[in-house]
Amino acid sequence: MNDEIKNSIGRLKRNPLFQMSLGSKELFHSNIIAWLMESNIHIAEIIFQHWGLLTKEQKLVSIKIEREKYYIDLLIDIKLNDSNEMLVVIENKLKSIPNKEQLDKYYESINKKKVYAGKEIQFILLTLVQPKFNVKPDKWNIKNYSTLSNALIQAKNLGSTEIDFFSINHFLKAYKSFIDTLVLMNNAVLKTRHYDYYSKNHLVMNDLRTIKLHDIFLKIAHHKISEKVISKLKVYPQLRCTSLNESESEFDFSVYSGFSNSSGLTGLRILIYKNKKIKLFIGVQLQAKQFRYYTEVISSDGSIAETKSHINFSKDLEVKNLWFLKTNKIKSNLSIEKDRNGNEKRGKGIGRSKSGHTFCEYSKGAFLYRYDVLDDQNLISKIEDSFVKATAYILNNKDQILQVAKINFHSNI
Repeated sequence: MNDEIKNSIGRLKRNPLFQMSLGSKELFHSNIIAWLMESNIHIAEIIFQHWGLLTKEQKLVSIKIEREKYYIDLLIDIKLNDSNEMLVVIENKLKSIPNKEQLDKYYESINKKKVYAGKEIQFILLTLVQPKFNVKPDKWNIKNYSTLSNALIQAKNLGSTEIDFFSINHFLKAYKSFIDTLVLMNNAVLKTRHYDYYSKNHLVMNDLRTIKLHDIFLKIAHHKISEKVISKLKVYPQLRCTSLNESESEFDFSVYSGFSNSSGLTGLRILIYKNKKIKLFIGVQLQAKQFRYYTEVISSDGSIAETKSHINFSKDLEVKNLWFLKTNKIKSNLSIEKDRNGNEKRGKGIGRSKSGHTFCEYSKGAFLYRYDVLDDQNLISKIEDSFVKATAYILNNKDQILQVAKINFHSNI
């Protein structure tokens, strides 16, 4: 991040439309797009032509827009001058990362609706972020916000039609500036080399927090890290590299990203052991400045799963030098923050596990972890490589880890 982003933040603060959007950014943009199209049918025509949905000869005769119907952002029913009808389905992803399962669900749901039978249906995914999964072109057409901005350039030539106290041209100019700034900031985030988003001295990220945009860009940054990790892990063909968000807990191996407690996260996990009652995973996770080494147990019925067995399993891994210790040498690629005495900062936790083997935990002991506190000098590429190194370590020691799991969870069989 650099002065370019700081200048962009300044432009956003001066843009009245941005200030109006702070309540709900995705809903705001969906409402603006709908309002523009309903206010002037030619704006809708230009956008659809720019997106390749209409030819230059095709003109809109009528338009009907429904918002948040069937959980979809915009359903746009149009009639054309050639007597054809078309339904344009727009799913807007500005503040969140596109999700394959959700898109597939929406696609199937709309195609089953009898009310749309016989109509041509076009599905548009409007997003700041290119999905990391493959989207079939015969299903969803991916349109970046920059394509909407480009269409608005043509729409500005429509004249100065007055709507209430707004001049359409002035409104389009302000909205286009808003979109362009978001696209510019997104591109700048993707070029960042250092993982310093959570530094107290990071003035740009602090500014993003003040204007409530930090979540968007932290999601994008961690999404990008997970993409790179998946790509680098293709050297292990035995792993089925996929996204946890696509199908919860169904894969032996998964890479995921998300946002929680005002910070982004990226993680991976490998299934070590399972029986009829539980699944046991081991993995690493990056959240804010913490690089975590964890074990996780998930019950098949959703209950709290075997906390005592899980704690004993994790303690045994530590005793046998298999996990949680400095000697794992998984951490060697990373630069760790130091305290006043020059000691590296590592979190041990004060959980319910006793005898010196204490762990940090979530979900009442279902997720146990230790962590290193990263300093601000780590390259993002180095963090990605640490995920790969951790995966290699787990695979190389999987048989030994499995034996420890069987000893502690044998009563669950």
